[in-house]
Amino acid sequence: MTCQVLHQFTVRHQAPISDTSIVAGEIVYVGSFDRTMYALDAASGELKWKFKVDDSAYAHFTSPQVANGVLYAGGDTGRLYALDIKTGDFI
Repeated sequence: MTCQVLHQFTVRHQAPISDTSIVAGEIVYVGSFDRTMYALDAASGELKWKFKVDDSAYAHFTSPQVANGVLYAGGDTGRLYALDIKTGDFI
């Protein structure tokens, strides 16, 4: 059995992906060391939205979790971020 790459997404400056990504519904949520949380369409790989942390020169997100339409992710900035899963807006 062989595996096939279905989609590939490259983050800014080819920064590494931080911790674990999560799939909720049809969206993949993944944080990166470029200080950004990305929401990608699981079927097409299309970028749906992104949220960038502006308060740290170098930050990454911990493993995200989704509950009641909100994406929760901690960060090495010492904060817990709550983002609307449809828009990526900070709540």
